[in-house]
Amino acid sequence: MNERLNSLVYALRRQAWLAHLPRLLGPPRPSPVAPIFLLGVQGGGLTLASRMLRRNRNVVCVTGNHRYWAGADELQNVLHPILPAAFKGLAGAVPPDEFFPNARGSSYATDRLLPQYRQTDADASPELRKAFRGIVGWLIRMHGRRVAEPRFIDKSQTFTVRLGLLRSIFDDAHFVLIGRDPHASSLRSLRLAEYRDDLPSHFTRHERLEMAAQHWANSMSCAIEDARGYERFHTLKFEDLLAQPEVEMARLCGLLGLEFDPDMVPAAHHRLPLGSRMRDRWYPMRPEVNERYLAEETAEEAAIIERICGPMARELGYAAR
Repeated sequence: MNERLNSLVYALRRQAWLAHLPRLLGPPRPSPVAPIFLLGVQGGGLTLASRMLRRNRNVVCVTGNHRYWAGADELQNVLHPILPAAFKGLAGAVPPDEFFPNARGSSYATDRLLPQYRQTDADASPELRKAFRGIVGWLIRMHGRRVAEPRFIDKSQTFTVRLGLLRSIFDDAHFVLIGRDPHASSLRSLRLAEYRDDLPSHFTRHERLEMAAQHWANSMSCAIEDARGYERFHTLKFEDLLAQPEVEMARLCGLLGLEFDPDMVPAAHHRLPLGSRMRDRWYPMRPEVNERYLAEETAEEAAIIERICGPMARELGYAAR
């Protein structure tokens, strides 16, 4: 694939909403019906799950429908310039912090930063409800014109700590919390932070590991707390999706009210659409993906992660290490 052409198409499709911006202020948009929000942490399997679901003919997202199922799929990032402040993403949405750099993909839910991102039903208002429902309806109109029963899906990362607010805006929304083994997830965040700089580099390795573990534990805790008693809240383990993709995707589609098609599952004959990034997050599946991190974990690191993540890990079905 021509990388320069692929990057150009990705950028154009990511910004295609600008051409439709006048319609945002036009006639009423379709009322969103049972939108689907995938929740979790960075590197937790959301991209893979999102791409499978977006191959369904009734699903649309911020950048397209089933014909463009591997483009950008985080509304908080793509529409950052026009979103209400309560739904903005990681760039410029909160005041700077003396300890944390601006790249916060693995740190916004740490104990220190979480209050700056956390949103609950107490933060809802009629104005916010109208604005955000209007944006989602506008996206459905943009990408769902030829879709029989369009269902909007999104995996904006920080929505994981804003489920309570989303519940107040969408009464019939589905939420899918995708978990990944906290030991693998925290160690992955620590390794990436060494060159991505979204955990403070001037802290010790164990201090940064504590922050990565806090991020995982707080993300899961906020989502589970906000979803108590809500019937349309579902959980999925990334490891189960990798091990039994057809079984887990069929189960998930049943819960979400979508028709399952085996072709939604990664296969060797699939070709990602032009304008796709992270092309390794499709086929082949990699059930052993956690091993590279777990094999290097020390007893002290395991104890740190277990102390911080243990209770939430058990609730999601992960055994102690």
